[in-house]
Amino acid sequence: VLQRICWAFGQSLQAFSACRPVLCIKGTPLCGKYQGVLLTAVALDANNFSIPVAYAIVECETKESWLWFLRNLERAVVHQADVCIIHDYKKELIDAVEDLLNSRRRQGLKAESRWCMEHLAENFYAYFGDKNLPLSAMVEVTFLRLEEYFRNTGDAANKAIGNPSVSFPERVQDDMNSKMQKAEMHQVLGSEEALFMQQAAAASQALLSCHCRLLSYWG
Repeated sequence: VLQRICWAFGQSLQAFSACRPVLCIKGTPLCGKYQGVLLTAVALDANNFSIPVAYAIVECETKESWLWFLRNLERAVVHQADVCIIHDYKKELIDAVEDLLNSRRRQGLKAESRWCMEHLAENFYAYFGDKNLPLSAMVEVTFLRLEEYFRNTGDAANKAIGNPSVSFPERVQDDMNSKMQKAEMHQVLGSEEALFMQQAAAASQALLSCHCRLLSYWG
């Protein structure tokens, strides 16, 4: 009874020696008459084309079967001393990769591993059920950080302007005086005076009296 088998073609190993030292590993269940799991290690060449480096067929995805494949893979690509392994989130695979990396570190060899962002994104979308959520969160965080930056910068500038011990270069002082003269011609409206108009791709209105720290827009 066949339990496990691992193989790699010489042409692929030779090609990998000229590739960046990064391997993506993944397991795929076999369908049909013969059950098991196909394990693969894939690299990318200088043109970003995939190069299948090694394969294995094992009974199932366990820490032992993954570590067995990784050991064989390590022997096959022994000429690459600092290979980085990219993998997904499965616990059995994580434990096997960690064992391999610790072993290499004890031998004084470079060892790195990284998460596969494609799998991470798929799980993120599956858990939250909203592909637009990362973009919305990014926009919100950017808005809040910019708001904090401008507030802190404005406070620091006001303190510096009102501090007689702070001196500015002549060019900066002239520029500030010019802007102050222009500012005297403008009227500052209080937030209780309702609405202002924002000019963007489309005109919209926003309440100045909003206290949620995020402006709500409507057309």
